[in-house]
Amino acid sequence: MVARLGPGRGPAAGRPPPAPRPARGAVRRRRGEEQGVSGTPVRRTTTGSIRVQGEAARQLRAFERARRWSASAARRRRDHLQERILPILQASAGAGIAWWVAHHVFGHEAPIFAGVVAVVCLGMNFGQRITRALEITAGAATGIFTGELILHFLGAGAWQTALIAMLAMVAASVWGAGSLLTIQAGVQGVVVATATVLPGGAFSRWVDAVIGGLVAVAIAALNPMSPLHKPRRVARRLTREVSRLLDRTAHGLSERDEKIVGEALRDARYTDRLISEMRSQVEEGSAIAHTVPWQWRRRRDLRGMDRQVTALDRLVRNARVLVRRADVAILEGEPVPHAYVELVAEAADVAALLVDALDDPDSMGSVRLELGELAELSNHQADDPSLSAEVIRAQVRSIIVDMYMVTGLSYGEARVRVPSRYRDRHAARDED
Repeated sequence: MVARLGPGRGPAAGRPPPAPRPARGAVRRRRGEEQGVSGTPVRRTTTGSIRVQGEAARQLRAFERARRWSASAARRRRDHLQERILPILQASAGAGIAWWVAHHVFGHEAPIFAGVVAVVCLGMNFGQRITRALEITAGAATGIFTGELILHFLGAGAWQTALIAMLAMVAASVWGAGSLLTIQAGVQGVVVATATVLPGGAFSRWVDAVIGGLVAVAIAALNPMSPLHKPRRVARRLTREVSRLLDRTAHGLSERDEKIVGEALRDARYTDRLISEMRSQVEEGSAIAHTVPWQWRRRRDLRGMDRQVTALDRLVRNARVLVRRADVAILEGEPVPHAYVELVAEAADVAALLVDALDDPDSMGSVRLELGELAELSNHQADDPSLSAEVIRAQVRSIIVDMYMVTGLSYGEARVRVPSRYRDRHAARDED
């Protein structure tokens, strides 16, 4: 880490913050980040740059924003497809396999429900796939069985369709089913009631639904991707978003630009969805690791990932509080010492290093060293700081603890690594 508080530059020096934000050091160069959240460029001051004014400059900036937006949108579409391509392939394969089994093994002429249930169970994401497959299979089987039973004894018609839907959903609810299972029971019952012309023996469609569900469960359990892959990927995205939020906040504080900080605050809401996604992926990975024998060795790692979700949740929440307080400081005109702004910037840099370390556990030690240096800097209080400034410094210290926890330390181990004037004074008093 490049030390920002050298001789004569510490918080006690009381220097007024300079207008332009200085260039960042080695950590920034290692990052190579050129854009903020949602493709917003991080502005830098380059030696010899010329400020262009007038209409031509505004048009140039508008063109540059459009170019960056297009590139960012293309990247999002590419990432979206990359995330979905494997579930798409698995769902389509599941539909074909379920149809083949029902048609060739069980002799059903038109096993439509086998493919439908397989596709619905596998869905478009990995979250809770095994649990969801079992739940949807049970719901579909309940609805189809109810529909077959009523059609066999009462025939088809409007009131029979209503009765099938009601009884199927009531039966699912009595069994304590969730909303997804209950809806599936009603939907499949209605489909059976309106598709009486489909060939097949008695209750053959119920068998098709069970076949489709079992095929989906097998594909979900045999997923070739490690149960750790998806949670780690989301963890990297979360940490990268935190780094960008802190980076933009530091820049907004340096420029006293409420718009920059306000945009960062709006972007911070995106992290809630990522936290929920990661929790879902960890739960799904745990389900796979407990049901698939060759994934049993992953159970310990997944327990660590579960603790990491909690740490990342804390990190995101504290980052949002910091951004919100920075917004208040600018709106209220409260001064924030330059040293405190640099603390936020350094926290962004360390978070960027943490992104890479999540893929390489051996590099966690270097991240902890960076956090230790940042923790030492955060222990220095400026002369007569404003309320918002002290809240920002306190949030940086909380963020340091959270990042320590993301590296694998417990809360107690992380807390003692962040020096405290109060704790140090009392420790010295106890020694005396």
